[in-house]
Amino acid sequence: MSVETCIKDYIAEIILDCPPVNALTSTEWLDLATNIDNLAHNSDVRVILISARGKGFCAGADIKELQEDPTKIKDVNDGCWKTARAIHVSNVPVISACHGFILGGGILLAGASDIVLTTNDSYFGLPEIDRGALGGGAHLSRLFPLQAVRKMMFTGKPISAQRAYEYGSIESLHPDLESVREAALVIAQDIASKSPIAMNLAKKALNEIENGNVDEHYKSEQTFTLELYKSRDSQEARDAFVEKREADLKMKINFTNEQNAFRDEVRAWLGSNVPKTPLLSLDTKEGFEQHREWERTLNKGNWSMVTWPKEYGGRGLDLIQWLIFEEEYYRADAPTRVNQNGVFLLGPTLMEFGTHEQKSKFLNAMATGDHIWAQGWSEPGAGSDMAAIRTTAVLEGDHYKINGQKTWSSRAAYADWTFGLFRTDLNSERHRGLSFILVPLDLPGITVRPIPQLDGEPGFAEIYFDDVEVPVENLLGGDGEGWKIAMATAGFERGLMLRSPVSYTHLTLPTILLV
Repeated sequence: MSVETCIKDYIAEIILDCPPVNALTSTEWLDLATNIDNLAHNSDVRVILISARGKGFCAGADIKELQEDPTKIKDVNDGCWKTARAIHVSNVPVISACHGFILGGGILLAGASDIVLTTNDSYFGLPEIDRGALGGGAHLSRLFPLQAVRKMMFTGKPISAQRAYEYGSIESLHPDLESVREAALVIAQDIASKSPIAMNLAKKALNEIENGNVDEHYKSEQTFTLELYKSRDSQEARDAFVEKREADLKMKINFTNEQNAFRDEVRAWLGSNVPKTPLLSLDTKEGFEQHREWERTLNKGNWSMVTWPKEYGGRGLDLIQWLIFEEEYYRADAPTRVNQNGVFLLGPTLMEFGTHEQKSKFLNAMATGDHIWAQGWSEPGAGSDMAAIRTTAVLEGDHYKINGQKTWSSRAAYADWTFGLFRTDLNSERHRGLSFILVPLDLPGITVRPIPQLDGEPGFAEIYFDDVEVPVENLLGGDGEGWKIAMATAGFERGLMLRSPVSYTHLTLPTILLV
């Protein structure tokens, strides 16, 4: 495939030029994904513009390749998925300037983009249903209403650019290829003039809030706002506003030689150790154990708890190093962390509130994958409102006797332990009288009932407690201090804190971001 890529004034433009219809082979899709990913990590790039020459924007996969070798469909699917993901999770905004037909895999280019412009004669289509295939629905759903997507998928009939514009999916319509590209460049220039830190965090925040509970996602969005507010770019923008001048946002993040060497180290280790065959779903028993073994592999390489202090078996990475690690982890398509509840939530909570004995007992077992943790927050009638928790833990001598029920407990179907809030003061109300207790799930009186998802696999479970005796040493913090500790845990769960207990590093955020 002929692809032109040029970088000018912080704008990277990718031009597809593969006559006659810009249909890409499996190799070309993979190359495109790599190209986009590399540009997104280039400090000279603040926005990516995708356009094309020829009769239309993109016709998707090269049918001739699949005719000659039907087994190539796996490679095509892999390349398309990686391309769409590279656009969606890119560190910089991506604009698609489309003309003519936008078909099949062309849908994912536009659908994964942040802003889409088209010519007046453009149209979107998924003809795969008439060609013995499916695809594009997920990204089409980012552009059009559900019923419109269903009709396109079921009939193979296209939607015009004018109709798409009426849906609000298209930024603007233009008479020809040159004018749509020029309009896209105007938007790209505007974005490129903004703070790159602001753009990166804004895109992460928008991706976080794209689906799901608005209230919860707004909390997540606020963490990105706070992250930006602490940056020098944000300060400069506010100063410029007050002083009625143009902001100077030409500063760039440049990695040091040491940071680049660290990236090489991470990439090399992941390249040698990430399983070549994707693991089974961690919602299955077999897949769960496969993911536990991956936790052990990470631990052997000292990559399991990279942000933990060295004294607790971590690497003590600063924020920039952690960001590099996460970028490379995602780039390598490494397995989902089955012990995320433990590593990123309970781990930093233990560091802050745990006793020496508790840290010694739990942190190492967490790092090795011997203890996989479930969350024990929600109850019937106490979902997002944790202050309404009714499950009791009554102190009797050297143990608590627990009675009640937890529900929607993530990882509980196969986990070893759970952590959560329990009401230790039976006369208390709301957030008072709650305690944070660590509970092994193999104790007498505990019943775990998996909750099947749409695919039939148990992503969550209910946990029933019937006179369960838990040693008093499993109390984290003081009796009745559960709410304070749980709020700290929730803090680790928000935004960037989910993947980095940065409160245990010694560098301040503004310093880290701009070294």
